[in-house]
Amino acid sequence: MRRVIELATPHLVSHWPEAIRTVVLATGEAPEAAWLRRFRKELPGVRVQVVVQPSFGYRSEMKETGSVWKRRVEEGISALVRLSMREDCLVWAHNLGLGRNLELAHKLTQACHSGGIPLVAHHHDWWFENRWHHFTANRSPGFQTLPAVANAVLPASPYIYHAAINRADAVVLRRHFHNQADWLPNPVMPPARVPARRVAAARAWLQRQLNDKAPVWLLPCRLLRRKNIGEALLLTRWLRPQAWLVTTGDCSSTEETTYARTLADAARKGRWRLRLGVLRDRETTSPSVPELLAACEAVMFTSLQEGFGLPYLEAVAARRPLVARELPNIAPDLAEFGFAFPQSYREVYVAPELFDWRSERERQAR
Repeated sequence: MRRVIELATPHLVSHWPEAIRTVVLATGEAPEAAWLRRFRKELPGVRVQVVVQPSFGYRSEMKETGSVWKRRVEEGISALVRLSMREDCLVWAHNLGLGRNLELAHKLTQACHSGGIPLVAHHHDWWFENRWHHFTANRSPGFQTLPAVANAVLPASPYIYHAAINRADAVVLRRHFHNQADWLPNPVMPPARVPARRVAAARAWLQRQLNDKAPVWLLPCRLLRRKNIGEALLLTRWLRPQAWLVTTGDCSSTEETTYARTLADAARKGRWRLRLGVLRDRETTSPSVPELLAACEAVMFTSLQEGFGLPYLEAVAARRPLVARELPNIAPDLAEFGFAFPQSYREVYVAPELFDWRSERERQAR
């Protein structure tokens, strides 16, 4: 979500019909100092406050019991209301539909409803799309049933508006929320062309990280299973065997660490040219994502599920070739904006005789 916030907030602030004096970031963990400095620089004349409440983080990563967690969420929301949620306040809630903290979603929307504070729930992903294990994990007191979970992430109130990041989801939301639901794609600022010297510096930085001058195919993503990194590696080795596949981000939750470790171990055993999380230990001297995109030979994007698909636009801005999956929920939106991706594909077909079926059955049984 951080990438969405840093790109969209300056655009929203500059185009809002009234002058916005203060932006409050309410989060479960403190942002990096360098990121916060860049964010503030993009909002001249606007005060930026940061409210860190650990109870606003992912529920699955909290050790507190249900009653303690519930109390801390309530205390966090109360403190937030006292600090910034006044009559002239708008709450922009990111991705409540992911369902990673149902108590927070419930208490936040409840506070906005009872206080008459407008809230825009900007939905990027849904907890029920290939994430049914979240329902099992979230079956804490108060959220034992599907209707209870739905009421937490999709509440009905005259003060709550639901915005979907793609039109396919917006159509469904409008059917139930009528004029309090609409399509709001990620607003982004027009990118500046990366200077040639910064591209050269990023390319040299990549070569030092890899200890190699071979071509780099970049997959700009965090280490998530839905990013389908194995397929990106397969395509890279097939289309450009001498190239490195490099991903940018680290795991965003502890439940993804096993996936990342399995990929890294397989690459090491197979001597595959794979580097995961090149910006994991981000330093002030590290290149930015746009600089890395401009420095690579090609961009990969093999994700199985996206709300908006920002890397498609980032590849265009970097003027790099893009090999990407054509996702049915976002391809029409990109076409609406005039983008065409000739190297996109719908599926990868692998000859059945290339599979080791016995090993695959054993793997699935595990």
